[in-house]
Amino acid sequence: MKIQMLTPEDIKKLDEDKLRVYRHFLKEEFWPCLQGKDHWDISTAEVFVAVAMTEEDFPVGLALFTFRRSLSWAILLSLSIKFSSSEQDIGKQLLEDVEKFLRDANCYILTYMYSDSDPDFTQINELLKLGGWDAPKLLLVRCHFEGHKFNAPWFKRYVKIPLPEGFEFFPWTKLKPRERELLEHKEKEGVFPSTVSPFHQEKNIEPLNSLGVRHKGDVIGWMITDRLDGDTISYSSFFVEPHHRETTIPLCLVAKSISLQLHSTIEKGVIEMNPILADQSWVTFFKNRFMPSAERIEHIYESCHDLRSEARKLALDADDDYL
Repeated sequence: MKIQMLTPEDIKKLDEDKLRVYRHFLKEEFWPCLQGKDHWDISTAEVFVAVAMTEEDFPVGLALFTFRRSLSWAILLSLSIKFSSSEQDIGKQLLEDVEKFLRDANCYILTYMYSDSDPDFTQINELLKLGGWDAPKLLLVRCHFEGHKFNAPWFKRYVKIPLPEGFEFFPWTKLKPRERELLEHKEKEGVFPSTVSPFHQEKNIEPLNSLGVRHKGDVIGWMITDRLDGDTISYSSFFVEPHHRETTIPLCLVAKSISLQLHSTIEKGVIEMNPILADQSWVTFFKNRFMPSAERIEHIYESCHDLRSEARKLALDADDDYL
C-alpha cells in the first residue's frame, strides 16, 4: 500500500473521473474542498488530500485536511477507510503520513471533528486513541428534522402569534448599511458573542429564511440560516437581546423562520448547539424546544493532537535507537 499526498495544485488538476471516485469517500458538504475551497471559506487556508492506494492504484482510504500555516494549525475534515480486521492498518498509516507531512511543514496542532452518526465512529475513536490523540470532547449537538414531519406543539402555537406592537420581522438580505455598522460595533464591544455573529460565513447565508427582528427601528435579534447541501438548511446563528428573551419574541422568530422553510421545497433542517460556548439561555432553549422534537440527534466530537510533543517523542526514540 502507498499514500499519495495531493497538494492544492494537484487537487485543481484532478479530472472528473478521479473526483467522482474521491467523492465516494466524503460527505457531500466536503465535495467543494475537492475544488480547493476551504470548508469555512478561509482564503489563507490550504486544502490537502491524502489517498491510500493499493499497488494496483485502487483507492482504499482518504484523508481530507485544511492547513492554516500562519496559525500552525491543521483541521482534519474527513478520514474515511474501509474498516475491517485486515484493513485497520490502512487508517493507521494514512493518519501517520498526514501527521508527518504536517510536522515537516511546521504544523503544531491537528484537530479532528467527527460524528457519532458516522458508520465508522467506534473504529475512528480506537484509531485516534492508538495514535496518542487527546480524548474526544463534545463540541456540538445537532438536531435533525424533516420539514413535512416537523409538528412540535410550541411551533404550532407560536407560528400563529402576532408580534407585539413596535416589532417587525425582516429578511436579513434587507439589513441596512447603518444597521450593519452598528451590529459590527456591538460585536467588537462584546454585546453579543462571536459564536452567534450574523456575519460569520456570510457567503453561505440562506436568503429564504434568514430573518432579523426590529424593535422601534433597532435590530434586536436574528435567526441566520445557511444551506448545507441541496436539501438541507442549517439554523446556525440565533440571538435575541437579553431584555427581550422573556417575551414571545424568541419563539416567534424561530417559528417564523422554520415556517418559511416548511413552505418551500427544502425538506431537511439542522439546528445545532455548542455546549461549551453557547449562552446558557440558548442551551436551555435548545434542550427544551428542539431536542424533544428532533427526528434524530447527532453529537459532534473534537479531538486534538499536539504534533510538537509527538515530534519530541520521535526524536527521543531515534536517540534511544542510536544509543
